[in-house]
Amino acid sequence: MNAKSAPKIEVKVREKLGSRYAARARKEGLIPAVVYGHKRDAVAVTADGKALVEILHANAHLVDVVVDGKSEHCVVKDMQWDYLGDNIIHVDFERVDLSEKVAMEVDLELVGEPKALAQAGAFLDHPLTKLEISCRADSIPEKIVVDIAELDGEKAITVADIQLPAGIEATTDADSVVAQIKIAKEEIVEETSADEGAEPEVVGKDKEDAAE
Repeated sequence: MNAKSAPKIEVKVREKLGSRYAARARKEGLIPAVVYGHKRDAVAVTADGKALVEILHANAHLVDVVVDGKSEHCVVKDMQWDYLGDNIIHVDFERVDLSEKVAMEVDLELVGEPKALAQAGAFLDHPLTKLEISCRADSIPEKIVVDIAELDGEKAITVADIQLPAGIEATTDADSVVAQIKIAKEEIVEETSADEGAEPEVVGKDKEDAAE
């Protein structure tokens, strides 16, 4: 995403801080946030909840945050969710220079249908859903697309196999598995007759146990 296509959101400076006032803001449909970085003071703000959620759900990483009428280039550095994981309750915006390199985490999207999935018991294992990258602030991709159409049961796709756009470097461990085909093993249950393995009844055993 470049600076021209970055979404813009206006925020209001929070005059009263603390969990009580933050909770009150959320009830009014606002999301508490903070704007910080570049050796300048951090500013506590609130943003319209609906507008901010739309921006975040669109995987926008670079955002123009308007504070007191002044637009600042920021990246969405962190989001906090409620205990159910349903609602965003706080956002960290970090000020950036568009030409500087930033460390970000972006979604991985798998495309294609591996033929190996047609095998009996085959299923897709997708342990890595996000990728840590380093790139210029004005070149952060919304997501990284990985083609898995040629994936077979012999070899996994790792971070090292991902074809990244120019200027983007993966910082996640190169050996980390992104996707692989696995075969579910059938569990063999041996049936035994009711008489097999049964212990011989000891006369008076129950009475002795009850007395203990």
